[in-house]
Amino acid sequence: MPYVSHADIGGRSGFGPVVPEPEGAVFHATWEPRAHALTIALGATGSWNLDMARSARETLPDYLNLSYYEIWLGGLEKLVIAKNLATPDELTAGCALHAPAPVGRVLKADQVAGVLAKGAPTERAPAGPARFRPGQRVRTRATSAEHHTRLPSYLRGKTGVIERVLGAHVFADSHAQRLGEDPQWLYTVVFDAAELWDSEATPGHRVSFDAWQPYRPVFDAPWQAHAFAMALSLHERGVFTWSEWATALSEEIRSAQQAGDSDRGDTYYLHWLKALEALVTSKGVTSKAELRRYEQAWRNAALRTVHGAPIVLSDVDLDQ
Repeated sequence: MPYVSHADIGGRSGFGPVVPEPEGAVFHATWEPRAHALTIALGATGSWNLDMARSARETLPDYLNLSYYEIWLGGLEKLVIAKNLATPDELTAGCALHAPAPVGRVLKADQVAGVLAKGAPTERAPAGPARFRPGQRVRTRATSAEHHTRLPSYLRGKTGVIERVLGAHVFADSHAQRLGEDPQWLYTVVFDAAELWDSEATPGHRVSFDAWQPYRPVFDAPWQAHAFAMALSLHERGVFTWSEWATALSEEIRSAQQAGDSDRGDTYYLHWLKALEALVTSKGVTSKAELRRYEQAWRNAALRTVHGAPIVLSDVDLDQ
């Protein structure tokens, strides 16, 4: 069954006006603070995490017809049944009918204030260096996700500019699927409103969004995937170490910047390819002359290929 988020309505019209509530209006019915307390108490057991809870809520089929705390309560009912903490007949009866299931932790009343004050920081140690930096242009992935994601549909396939690097944080997409915290670099990306809504946008308006690094497509073109695969294959064959590769790529990017490359992200794999060429020639795998020979051969093959047909390299291209 496909994953459907009924909460993905941001940036879309047709849902009526947004009516601000008075400051301090937290609850609207006597049962709502109880639903809030139940959510905190059961979340503290460790039976699920915050992103799993969000996933449970957004997949409620009647999501759009529910109030805020009705959504919380509906998601909670799904989770306690899924984790065998309660049964459907117990929810209907409103009381325990079976022996209680054990839980990992119990939040005591005198611990609540301290736990809430502490919060749940999500920043973690990064597994590697950040891929982007402020000022670079990036494009978000255009495809939808078959799981919980924080990338809304109105921002998919859109181009913005990185404003801040926020560090590595628990990746909600993985966390919601119970795949671990999977820390990923997080960036504040600023989008021009016209990029998102064309002529309907108010001139000069911008939208800021905190996007994890995987929200950008890995490759913008097929040749980039080939370049990536070649580097991986050559490393696996022992041609170079990852330390040598990191040094070569960093030197290539630094040289390009000194030569005037604005390094907005769209030239990254050009640097990658040049670093790869530099390494294989320095290691004696091939020569610069041989690389240029094949480069020209591929140009020859492209020139003789009918538009739309696959380009196939032949001996005649190498002999020209």
